[in-house]
Parts: sequence; structure tokens; C-alpha cells
Amino acid sequence: MHGEPRYGEVFGITTAVSDYDALLAAIQAIPPPVRLAYAHFDILLQSLGNAELQAELRQCSMVYLDGVGARMAFRLLHGGPVAAINATDLHHRLLALLALSGKRIAMIGGRPDAGERLRRELLRLGFPEDRVLVQHGYHDIGDLGRLQELQRFHPDAIFLGMGTPKQF
Repeated sequence: MHGEPRYGEVFGITTAVSDYDALLAAIQAIPPPVRLAYAHFDILLQSLGNAELQAELRQCSMVYLDGVGARMAFRLLHGGPVAAINATDLHHRLLALLALSGKRIAMIGGRPDAGERLRRELLRLGFPEDRVLVQHGYHDIGDLGRLQELQRFHPDAIFLGMGTPKQF
């Protein structure tokens, strides 16, 4: 499966399926600001009964599928082959593209220890220290210092990790 991604609705959410190269090319062609989300079957199912979640997903520039359940749903609804990609591998490839183009990235979410490991890994992969901001997800929602730090950093891309409770 090469070329343009295929699009189709799954539980009312327009989703994209393709191989890694086609998804990355399509992402790069989206005019800023770009808002991406990946959706596994559980998130798509939850969106059926959650108007706020469904609205958030519908506002994304692209929602791509993650996991065998989501791919099976797409294939049952729309037919044809569906490439077996996963969000983690796609994110690694997207990070590599961002690093090569000198973009500033912010990674927000997760435990403090995981955030520090991620920051060290990004530096090891070649991101300059002044182009990487990592904030853990365990702080008070009213902590304006975190938001101000993010605004001062002025990232080109923000990866927001909200977690997937059913995987824990």
C-alpha cells in the first residue's frame, strides 16, 4: 500500500490508513497548525458515548489507526488491505523527520522518570538540547509555570501523551 492514505469513517471518526511512508508524507503536507491523533479500537468505541472526545477527534488534521482491532474495524467497514502499522513506530519516524529539519519539540505526559529517560534518548538521537522540552504529566492543572515554560519554548511540535488506561 503506497501513495495516498485511504480515509474512512469508523464510529463517526474519519480515519486514515496507509503505510508509514504515505502517512508521513500526508502529515508533512498538512498546513500548520497540524493536530494529529492515533486511535485504537477502545478510543473509537469510547467516542461513541462521549461527545467531547468525538468532537476532539473530529478537530484533528488526521486520525490514524493503531492496533489490530481498529484496523479490523476499518477493513470490515471499508474493505481492502489495511497496513499493519503502530503509533509508536510512526512517532519514532516522525521524530526523526523533525530532528533532521531542526524543529523544536515538546513532549508532555507520563511519569517524571519516564520523561527524563525520554529526554536523554532524544538527545542521544541527535536533538540539540535547546530543541527539546520534556514535561512529565504529574503536576497540578493550575501550574501556570508549566504552561509559561511551554509558551516560551515555542515548539514546532507537541507530543501529548494522555495514556491508555486499559493497557496498564
